[in-house]
Amino acid sequence: MLVADAAKLMGLSPKTIYKMIYRGQLVASRITSRLTIIKKDDLESMMKNNPHQIHHRTPAEPIVEFYTAKEIAERHNISPTYLYKLAQKITLPHVFKRGVTYWSKKHIDAYFAKQAPDASITEWYTAQEIMDKYGMTLSAVYCMASDNSIPKRKEKRNVYYSKKHVDEVKAAQSSKQIAEPEYYSVKEAMAKYNFTRDQMYHYCIYYNIPREKRGKYTFIDKKRFDEVVSAPVIP
Repeated sequence: MLVADAAKLMGLSPKTIYKMIYRGQLVASRITSRLTIIKKDDLESMMKNNPHQIHHRTPAEPIVEFYTAKEIAERHNISPTYLYKLAQKITLPHVFKRGVTYWSKKHIDAYFAKQAPDASITEWYTAQEIMDKYGMTLSAVYCMASDNSIPKRKEKRNVYYSKKHVDEVKAAQSSKQIAEPEYYSVKEAMAKYNFTRDQMYHYCIYYNIPREKRGKYTFIDKKRFDEVVSAPVIP
């Protein structure tokens, strides 16, 4: 039979049949440069020698150990609200029974084991302490922690940053000989000049004000932005 006939018989395209021939899965005879013949016996032999394999999935073990939300909150210093928000982001199997939500102990323990900071870190800053010590904005603290992968831990609504790592990053920045330009965060510039976010980006794009991205935050060259939006003066 022709390739087209074999393709029709198997419910495939001629291109797929040719691929099977080139891979050696199907025996065929090339009569001319444009004519390829396949024996019916060879087609049946190929199908007989390649039966579909049935894969049996190993059944998952049932989850029988649980925490209540209250137990998780007390054990890991988080609020029940944070737990439910976390469950929307990652898979945390749970079941609601007799008015109580039960959470898989195995999954909860595995998640918080990954989140646990290095046990050797014993001193921590709050964001406010970093702001006060180094004269930083809250946005700058977040960016520094994200850009430099500074270890942190969360207790209820409070976030703490490794004192050792913060001090090392700031010391490294201070040791640079080239002074870094000063920047506004977008929120800082909006608050100072009472601008909307749309007005901010209009000025930045129209006047080509230098900007840089730090993590998910955008910072704007302070000196240049002040020059653009300052009141006109005739010397």
